Amino acid sequence: MPAQITDFLQPTLNLISGFDVSPIIFWWKFLASLVSLAAFLGIIYCAIKINEIGVKIRQTAGGEESMNDTLMPSGLEKSKAEWEAILQKGVSDDENERKFAIISADSLLDKIFKMAGYAGENLGERLKQIERGDIINLDGLWEAHKVRNLIAHETSFRLSKEEALRVLTLYGKVLRELEYIS
Repeated sequence: MPAQITDFLQPTLNLISGFDVSPIIFWWKFLASLVSLAAFLGIIYCAIKINEIGVKIRQTAGGEESMNDTLMPSGLEKSKAEWEAILQKGVSDDENERKFAIISADSLLDKIFKMAGYAGENLGERLKQIERGDIINLDGLWEAHKVRNLIAHETSFRLSKEEALRVLTLYGKVLRELEYIS
């Protein structure tokens, strides 16, 4: 019986072993190189866009200061102080203070994106203009903004200390990414 199977499969094996796959491998390598190049260029594009946003923020926060001057200027210190005040409210025992902290953080980012040139009436409209690759933590920012909307529009919404801290952490990640805070 095994000899019959071998006799049956022998023509197929001869056909496969005689087939030259080098052109197929060449085209697969070529296609993989193009995909890799496109991914690399995408990474460079995203890095440039994030840098542009950061430069606009630093210029606006620090007036006409150069990028080197913003490493220790009053503008950066003011930004840090503003964020610290928001964080203090965010861990308050008073739920209204925590809600105010979330709204303040949202307003701060709205102001930043407005200064960076994003058009719109509010942060939600500005966020719709931001491409996925421009801000790494965009999904987290949307999540935090949705909580802000619940606070603003749902009078019965309850905000625990843990949830306030989680949402402020999401805002903080974006502020760090934009180099608004360190």
